[in-house]
Parts: sequence; structure tokens; C-alpha cells
Amino acid sequence: MLSKKIIFTCFLAGCLEIYDFTIFGYLSDALHENYFTFLDETFSLIATYILFAVGFVFRPLGAILFGYIGDKYGRKYALVISISLMGIASLGMCILPSYNYIGIYSCYILVFLRILQGFSVGGEYSGAIIFAVEHSENRKAGFVGSLVVSGCMSGVLLATLVNKILKMPEIPEYYWRFAFLLGFILSVIGYFIRKKLHETPEFIAIKKATKKAQFRNEFKISDLEILSTIFIAGTSGVNLYFISVFMPNYIKHLGDSVYNLSSISTLIMSILIPLFGYISDKIGMIKVMLVGSGFLVVYTLFMPAVIFSSKDFNTASIAVIIHAVIAAVFCGPMNTLIIKLFSASKRYSHSAFSYSIGMGLIGGTSPMVSTLITNNQNNSPIYLGIYISSISLLGLISIVSIRKRYLNKL
Repeated sequence: MLSKKIIFTCFLAGCLEIYDFTIFGYLSDALHENYFTFLDETFSLIATYILFAVGFVFRPLGAILFGYIGDKYGRKYALVISISLMGIASLGMCILPSYNYIGIYSCYILVFLRILQGFSVGGEYSGAIIFAVEHSENRKAGFVGSLVVSGCMSGVLLATLVNKILKMPEIPEYYWRFAFLLGFILSVIGYFIRKKLHETPEFIAIKKATKKAQFRNEFKISDLEILSTIFIAGTSGVNLYFISVFMPNYIKHLGDSVYNLSSISTLIMSILIPLFGYISDKIGMIKVMLVGSGFLVVYTLFMPAVIFSSKDFNTASIAVIIHAVIAAVFCGPMNTLIIKLFSASKRYSHSAFSYSIGMGLIGGTSPMVSTLITNNQNNSPIYLGIYISSISLLGLISIVSIRKRYLNKL
């Protein structure tokens, strides 16, 4: 039976990952004022989004290392190391001197810390889901895996709340550093909790069966599972970061209420994702995700135009709420489905690497790509819709391909 301690630490992993990455996007103004004063305002925003993407680009390298550690030495061991590195990176961002004190070196160190974040998260997120699912009963796997994703949504909510507090007029400007201090505190809490957890039963069984390292055969697997995971993760990332990171900086004509709009979306998803994870345990993960991805392809084609042309908060809210419900259907069973595609002996390596590629190269770059689209196209909402819908279509095609191979097994 899955213990409350395991559920909490896996929930915390999702919360920590998304909190650190989202708060980085929210604090683009503070980062510009402290580290990019030598750039003009427009390019500094793009530079911040490039830094946002850098963390995701390095996720696959972290996934390779922590995947190897997790499959050879244990899921718990990999998770303890990864959360330690995340804590170090968050603390570094908290105490990093500004450009005015150490010049261009502050930018170099900032890039390094962002790389360290991405590197550690490469094994953190997928590892937490694997750890939870392998400790759970198979008939509850969809629900258990969805709890980690719900933790991610909670991380976005936490980042939004912290950002709103930090931007209050009475709050001193330098308090933005406490946002990263909070990330460090979460890492410390997660570290001590994980140190006391037991290894998963599946890994223990594998360890008894063989003492040979699995890494040299890591990529001897069908391209279908890897490519499908990449595009499914990319679909999730593009839809998530478009709403939570890019949109608040783009539709400023709605005022401070735009952050409330983003919060509404993430709150709905954090509540509904476990529901659809639970439903997937009853009717099948692929069936649920087919519905979610199909609606995403159609709806995201028009969603940006509706949101950006909205003259009032209510119209934009309706559009975002509909998107949140559809995204929750897609994301509910997503991560559990991904790890079920791979055998237990290579699960950590394959799922973490493939997921990191999709979330990093497709999802993590979406705020930067969206900014470039809006800066270069007169009818930017239309092109944004085509961009998001096209990525979602790749996710739908991937799920259809998986269904043909696994029929009704997932």
C-alpha cells in the first residue's frame, strides 16, 4: 500500500520542479534589472526566455546520468542526488551578486545555475513518478502518477502567489531573491524525507535478478516509444508554458488580473488532473488521452486569437478555463502512460530521457518561440494557434500509434 510519505515526496517533486522554472519566467523583469541592464528591454525579455529554455535543453543530459543511476543503483539514490543539486542551484540564484557588482560574470554564473537546475530536473520529475507508481498497486497507477502532475500545477500556483506578493508596492525590490530561497527550502525538506524512504519493490526484484549494468543497452528499444514520449511531453509543455509563462507577459492590457487568469487555469488543472488519472484507471489511459489530445488540436488553433482579442477579463477567463479542462484530460494519465511504455529494468533511463527531450526542446522553448512569432508576424495570434495546434497534433498522432501497438493494454 502506498504510504502518505511517498505520495507527499513525489507531489513535492512536481511542485518543486515547476515552481523553480515558472518563477524564473515570472521574475524576468527583476532578472533584467539585475543582470541584463546592458541590453535593451525587448531583447532582455528574449534573453530571459532563452535562459528559461537553457534549463530545459540540459534536461536530457541529466536524464541520461540520473537514469543510469536510477536503473543501476536505485530510484531513491538518484532522487536524493537530484534534489540536492536543485537545492544548490536555487540557493545560488538567491545569493548571486548583480551585474553592477561583478559585471558580466554574473550572467555567466546565472547561466551555469540555470544549467544545473535543468540537469538535476532531468532525473527528478520522471524519477518521482516512477518511484510513486512502482510503490503503488497497478490498478491505481494512473491516479498515483497524476498526483505528481497535480504537484506541478501546485508549483505554478505557488510561483504565481510568490510573484504577486513580491510585486506589491510595499515590498522592497531585492525581495525577489527570497523566491529562490523558498525553492532551496523545499529542496531541503524533500532531501530529508527521501533519505528515509524505502526502495521500490520492482527495483529490488530487478537487482536480485541481475547484477549487470543496463546502460550499455539503454537505447536498444523501438523508436515508437521514444518518439511518442517526446511528442506527448512536448504537447504538454507547449500548452502549459504558453498559459503560465508566455501569456501573462503578452496580454498586459488586462492589467494585474492576467495573473489571476493564469492562477485560475492552474488551479483547475491541479484539481482535475487526479480526477482524470483516476478515470484512466477505470477505462484505460489511452482512451482518456485520445479525447484530450483531439480536443487540444482543434481548440488551440483558435484559442490565442480569442484570448488576445479579448477586451475584458471574463471573455479571456472562459477561453482559458476551457483550455485548462481539456489540458487536464490530456495530462491526467500522461506520465503514467509514458513510464508504462518501458520495461522496469530500463524505465528510469528511457522515460526520463525521452520526456526531457520533449519537455525541453519543444515545451521549454515555447515561450521564446511564441515571443519571436509575436515580434515578427502581424497576425501573431493566428500563427500562435497554428504553432500550438501543430505540436498538439504530433501528440495525438503519437497516442494513436501507441494504441495500435498496445491495443487495449494501456
